[in-house]
Amino acid sequence: MFLKRLSFVAVMLLGINLFPQNISDTIHVVTLQSFNVPQVGAIVAANLLSFDFTAELLTAGGQKVRDIKGFTQRPRKEDFSKYVSGGRGTTVWLVLHDFIDQPGSYMVKITVSGKGETGAFKADRYYAVIVSEPTLAAPITLRPNYYFSENDVMSFATSEYTDFNLYSYQVLDGSAIIDSGRGSVVRLDKILSDINSVGKSITIKGFYQGNQFTFRNPFKDAVENSEWTFSIDKPAVQKFNGWSSAEPKAGEDPWYISVDNQFSKQFLFTYMGMKPGGIVAVTPEVRNLRVTAEPEAFITGASQRKQGVFVYIDINVNPEFLNAMSTGSDADIKITIQFRTQFGDQVKETFYATVIK
Repeated sequence: MFLKRLSFVAVMLLGINLFPQNISDTIHVVTLQSFNVPQVGAIVAANLLSFDFTAELLTAGGQKVRDIKGFTQRPRKEDFSKYVSGGRGTTVWLVLHDFIDQPGSYMVKITVSGKGETGAFKADRYYAVIVSEPTLAAPITLRPNYYFSENDVMSFATSEYTDFNLYSYQVLDGSAIIDSGRGSVVRLDKILSDINSVGKSITIKGFYQGNQFTFRNPFKDAVENSEWTFSIDKPAVQKFNGWSSAEPKAGEDPWYISVDNQFSKQFLFTYMGMKPGGIVAVTPEVRNLRVTAEPEAFITGASQRKQGVFVYIDINVNPEFLNAMSTGSDADIKITIQFRTQFGDQVKETFYATVIK
């Protein structure tokens, strides 16, 4: 029996010791990356009247990990009898297909057996497989914290996993899947605009061929898992107006305003927070608005309106109250504004000023 390579094909002609018990080739792959055995061409056995094989994945120490089920054989097993029906042998082509989900050193053992025109045979061949982690293609940009209504995109693509149809991801709130998709790009706008996610810790799991994986992060010089966690927060309520928020104390200078100034009758509210490179602002949804004044007769009511990222609370100053004041006189006023927002916040703010006429 002799071994001959033609056009990158390992041609095995029957005889004694078809597969010598040494390493035929060393295959370098990353976890979950499909590979063929042999890497190039196929195992070819000629002049066969019958043929069978087994394939096993072994540890570097020779312990069996599992059987290898993926292969391509020509002619197919179910068609083999047709090719030898005249008593003449045929040529068999065999390629194994597999992937390994854990890094490490392995061996593939192939045992072939059958009968050729010169007699029966059985032999083993071994291939070394070195499995490492894939390498992250670009830095993970996911931040640990986001504000509601932000927008961001992250990618967990690796340099070695080149079939983007085999990537997938899940976004989880605890154990509940709240979003999923194919590919290595995760768009966060849907999650960050879901008010039900505010105040929660969200997890993203990345998959390749349906499996989570570890990868080498060259930007951190670390090996990491394809799982990331971030939280979604609401910005803080901010207020803008011409009044004082501090209750006046004896001896302090009065906080004078004139209601002839339109801004003195407006109280602006928004949600606002700082993010890297900018500001996040969210318009409050005002519910159950209640505005009171001391003296009570200073206002006749209040209304609300939205403009940009602000909610305006406009007070209606009672003209009769102003008419009762003499020119040059003043009055100490206290305004209390209460409402509930879409985030469940109960806002209660009190403002003080001395109104002059």
